[in-house]
Amino acid sequence: MMKHKILTIIICSLLFLSACQEEDSNYKKDQLPMAKSGEGYSLGLYNGQEIEPKRTFLTNESSFEKNVVFGNMTSKNKEFGLIVFDHYEQIEFEVEGNKYKTFNFSVNADEYSNIPIDLHDLDVGFHSINYIILESPNEVVTDINKINSINQSSRVYNIRVNILNGISHIPEKGKHIQSNEIIEIVEQKVTGIFINEVGKDYKILTSKTIQDSKENVDIKIIYGNQDDFIYDFYLVALNNWEQIPILDDSYYIYDEINPGKEKHLKTKITNLKYDENIFQVLMIPSPYIELPDSNPYVKANLDSSFRALFKK
Repeated sequence: MMKHKILTIIICSLLFLSACQEEDSNYKKDQLPMAKSGEGYSLGLYNGQEIEPKRTFLTNESSFEKNVVFGNMTSKNKEFGLIVFDHYEQIEFEVEGNKYKTFNFSVNADEYSNIPIDLHDLDVGFHSINYIILESPNEVVTDINKINSINQSSRVYNIRVNILNGISHIPEKGKHIQSNEIIEIVEQKVTGIFINEVGKDYKILTSKTIQDSKENVDIKIIYGNQDDFIYDFYLVALNNWEQIPILDDSYYIYDEINPGKEKHLKTKITNLKYDENIFQVLMIPSPYIELPDSNPYVKANLDSSFRALFKK
């Protein structure tokens, strides 16, 4: 229960993209053997129709174009959403000439969606990019007795790349954000991210009725580390897939946590401007890690809390 990720899906370290749906075509040949024999999803980065094995790109251009290919190897047609983060900031991107902050798409059973993604206005410097896929973005399960459904509807998948524009080395890490609202707990019960109402530790928060958009929701974000290495990450909050402040006026927390430790963050969620607000917290790991061609992957997984519905 404390480990809210159930590893029943298959995510391949590939890359694909284009807003059209395609059948098997040539994508299956790029999948790992375990993906070819199982039911789940595949995710890959492509340069046109060719798989892109690199995750670090040196450039002198302000734009960056790659394809993300997402394969639905299940027996059901599914809906997904795509968002992009540069470090701790949700950024705008283009798909086939149209600008998006969230790009919704569907993938039929046993088919692929190839999405051409263009990033623009990249300043000189280091860009830590995450392409993030949201499963069933319009769905949130509020019945706390349906834990498997809650988990499934909250899942996210990602591809991470480093873009060095006009520079040759990744700069030093930024400073961690200090706050009296962040408390380290000796006894770890959670790994990843867990959200609950203040005063109700470790009880899942899946829904709450609010009176109007000016009402604040007091929550506690609990995050822990059961691995044998230090987590170094951003925490960001999303409301209907738009980034919102996570602590006071700050749109992110940059923190780290030692193995076997847990931290608690008390905060108020504001800007709940919709009649139905789907809320989720993401943990974006290792923003300054190098991704060499010999091993271009992040050791820690991008993680997410369960979704919660704040409804008027």
